[in-house]
Amino acid sequence: TNVSCDIKLDDKVHSFPMYTFRKLTMTIVTLLVLILCTGCQAKVGHFLEEFRELFDQHLDRAAPPRTGPKQTSNNCTCGQINTVKASAERIINGTEVNPKYKYPWLAIIIKERRFICGGSLINHKFVLTAAHCLIDRNPALYEVITGVHYVNDMNDGNLPDLSGEPYAQRSTISHIKFFGTYNNDLLNLGNDVVLLKLITPVMFTKQVSPVCLPKYQDSYTEPERDGIIMGWGRTELAYTSNVPNEAVVQIIGPALCRSQSLYGNLVQDTMICASAPGKDFCQRDSGGPLVVKGATSYIQVGIASWGIFCAREKFPGVFTTVANLVNKIYAMTRGGIYCRNPDVGL
Repeated sequence: TNVSCDIKLDDKVHSFPMYTFRKLTMTIVTLLVLILCTGCQAKVGHFLEEFRELFDQHLDRAAPPRTGPKQTSNNCTCGQINTVKASAERIINGTEVNPKYKYPWLAIIIKERRFICGGSLINHKFVLTAAHCLIDRNPALYEVITGVHYVNDMNDGNLPDLSGEPYAQRSTISHIKFFGTYNNDLLNLGNDVVLLKLITPVMFTKQVSPVCLPKYQDSYTEPERDGIIMGWGRTELAYTSNVPNEAVVQIIGPALCRSQSLYGNLVQDTMICASAPGKDFCQRDSGGPLVVKGATSYIQVGIASWGIFCAREKFPGVFTTVANLVNKIYAMTRGGIYCRNPDVGL
């Protein structure tokens, strides 16, 4: 019998919704029929990618931790900032990021045409952000924007005005990958981290490139050291900022944070704290990166998670520690191509 089918697995044409197709391919018998059918216009590579994603959550749970990325390109280097001689004074009590695109890994998370959180590009297919930013777990509700500096009309229910942003890349999301159980419970804010898999990989440019990840369980708090927070969130004058701001803060470990702050045991061992007099991350900076300067690159050590008030004494910003999760991040981003990481030898 000549079995024929009309399945076109590209990004533009489907003879029926992808959700139905995914359900259809849940059995081995169906898979064999699809492979054997004649006249089929399926793109095999795209099909295999979609089929693999059916079992992605199971693969993530079963995947052993990795000490480094599966794929690394020597054609790019992570954690590289853009610098110029000019400096402009302008996150609470922060300074406008200068020059534009200084931190090319900075990302904006959009939900239903509204800016909700920050994030960081870690490879050509994945963005790292906070789990509490994506309580609605439907990928179709969200977008990621990279390569921007000025972002207008973010409070008007419109996607940011990118007409003056020639380097902007807008990406839709195929999968949201959580780490364990996240309940958005004030008394238990662990696992506040999520990976966003982009449908179309970003193109690395001078204005869009990834941040470096740390070595597993490396301590960036002993001795206390400076870090940099960045984002488009609330400033002392406005609910959101039209430009990204940055501030230098002091990073302390969880034990010291519990004793020095008023948070007590709300600060878990998987968290670090960071603050400076009058400086802090605030609303809509959530999910953004806390970075430290390595010998030749910038390394993300934290993800902006939670805090009480903004820039108040005894109430520092609390961040999810990336070094505790980095091996799992590598295991869960098998399809991503990382850039060379000179400071950790990857």
